[in-house]
Amino acid sequence: MKKILFSLFAAGLMLTSCNMDKDQPGTTLASESVQSVEDVAQFRNNLYGQIRALTSGSYVVGTDMQTEYFVGLRGNGGRGSTWTQSNINPSTSEIVSPYSGCYGAIATCNFLLQKTNELIASGTLTDEDMIYINRYLGETYFMRAYFYWYLFDHYCQAYTAENANKPALGLQLVTEYQPQVPFSEYPGRSTLAQRASRINEDLNEAYRLLSGYEQYDLSNVAPNAPYVSSYVVKALQARMALLTRDWSTAITKANEIISDGVYSLSSYNQYAAIWTADQGTELMFVPFVDASESSSVASNFDVFNYINAYPSRVNCVPTMNIVGLYDDINDIRFNSFFNGLIMTVEAQTTAAFVFNKYPGNPELKTSSSENYKNKPKPFRLSEIYLILAEASYENNDPTTANSALNAIRSRRIAGYRHQDLSGTELRDAIREERNKELVGEGFHLSDMRRWGLGFQRSPYYGQLTAGAVDVATLFNNADLQTIFQPNDYRYVWPIPRNQFETCPAMAGQQNPGY
Repeated sequence: MKKILFSLFAAGLMLTSCNMDKDQPGTTLASESVQSVEDVAQFRNNLYGQIRALTSGSYVVGTDMQTEYFVGLRGNGGRGSTWTQSNINPSTSEIVSPYSGCYGAIATCNFLLQKTNELIASGTLTDEDMIYINRYLGETYFMRAYFYWYLFDHYCQAYTAENANKPALGLQLVTEYQPQVPFSEYPGRSTLAQRASRINEDLNEAYRLLSGYEQYDLSNVAPNAPYVSSYVVKALQARMALLTRDWSTAITKANEIISDGVYSLSSYNQYAAIWTADQGTELMFVPFVDASESSSVASNFDVFNYINAYPSRVNCVPTMNIVGLYDDINDIRFNSFFNGLIMTVEAQTTAAFVFNKYPGNPELKTSSSENYKNKPKPFRLSEIYLILAEASYENNDPTTANSALNAIRSRRIAGYRHQDLSGTELRDAIREERNKELVGEGFHLSDMRRWGLGFQRSPYYGQLTAGAVDVATLFNNADLQTIFQPNDYRYVWPIPRNQFETCPAMAGQQNPGY
């Protein structure tokens, strides 16, 4: 545990190709130098770099690759098969790295909270200093909650009333910076309820501090803001409430965000710019990235196997499980997310759609070649509408659920006419809309776990162009044979093996199936 908590964060985020070798937490933490507002700001900037890395690349798309959305093509050299075949175990680097990265970031948060409170207690800060200190503290509480939410959503079982208080299903609770604590004293796993409660406590404190700061400065209470605002805190509160089936809180937080009108759903004509230019009226938080820092975010398009850098050679393609959900004529998302492509697979000419949701922002290019880099977009208003729709349905309020569902569809589908659905038809429509809107953003595996559903990839595609073979004949059979049953143990990632080797309290606390 100590190796994870106090390792260099760059090692923990090696999958993101991030250049965080400046001001490494490992070196700065050792010096324990937080002696001014400027020092606090420097650590806070480091945390923004860490969340920027965690919201791009495989940290986002890996779980969607595990689902029925994507399938590998024969001859791709096994690229992406760790995900598409769910070949994961407690030593798999794709599983170990996010765990290590999150706990490394949490260590930075714990250190900064402790040292900042010591600075406050010193009595050397002015009233003006405290305005900024409170902002930085609020952001730090939010960051800690976000990193713990990621762990909670990937390494813990579905939250239900039945298992919420069962022992050792949550996470190790580490909220203090204690570098001298021996391995033998590190805690085992909490209950799910304990972990959720601590995340929500951090979010409540983050909201209190940031809403207080916003009495002086509202510049981040706006679309496309590069820093966290109180509204982003509410968005994570709504997301956590959905995850823990707290329908009333999810509804309250979602309604507060929507009704205040700071953000609005992008119109049909503006929607594509969300993905090509990383801008839109519904983007609540867009961590700052420019061309000089583009190496700090990973490519969701090229590196992680939707398509590689050679246009005729493709590693993985979206399946008809997802492509077939869209109205390909009237739904703006279809052309925004998918491109038809002639390709070569094992010397055969074929055609298929490739996933194009992250085509690369021209502003982040560093040469004439495309680097397929986009700014992270971890919170969008469309997700909030979908949370409102699902939670309202589960809370027996079909009127609000229909209203939220129709709001999304009317801005995505040309000529859409509002519908008034009920029962399982309404439930299934909300789930389908969530699938269509959030594909490739890292939610689907969690959604299927929450809904208690299984899946398998469709083996059908169809001949898209004359003279080309049906791409389905070139699907990787092992991917097709990877089937998840309802409540499949693989919906939850394993705790890394090194945790059990160094922390005695973790004995016997591995997730089932591993």
